[in-house]
Amino acid sequence: MITENKKNVSREEIEKELGNFHSTTCYHRFSFLFRNLVLTDGAKYVADKCGAYWLFNMIASYQFNPRVKNNPHLKDSIQFWTLNVKDEQGIVVCEWDKEQVVLEQKIEYTDFPLPQIRIWVSKTQLADGSIVWVAYLPSEH
Repeated sequence: MITENKKNVSREEIEKELGNFHSTTCYHRFSFLFRNLVLTDGAKYVADKCGAYWLFNMIASYQFNPRVKNNPHLKDSIQFWTLNVKDEQGIVVCEWDKEQVVLEQKIEYTDFPLPQIRIWVSKTQLADGSIVWVAYLPSEH
């Protein structure tokens, strides 16, 4: 997947900024198609600075996949998503616990600027009563 880093932010600067996210001020809807997934400030930073909206679209679309949707370990607990990048190729992995892989998807080409990003996803109820999945950085847990 091709990212679009319009701000020309370096990998080092992105990694430094990621260390500053410890909670969120609000949830951000990022897609009219996938209104069931919202992003925290840290996840939105990744989407914006790394051009990774495609990653969050992928995570959101997998919420409807039977391997995720019907998995008893993922139904009401945390999903652990990891994107690993090497030599402009990636692999996205969803786990319900360490080394308990639910699914993997290979990415033939990506210019994602980091060698790895971890995104955690869990359900929450918003003030309006709706139930959504929240994507966040592990440091925001």
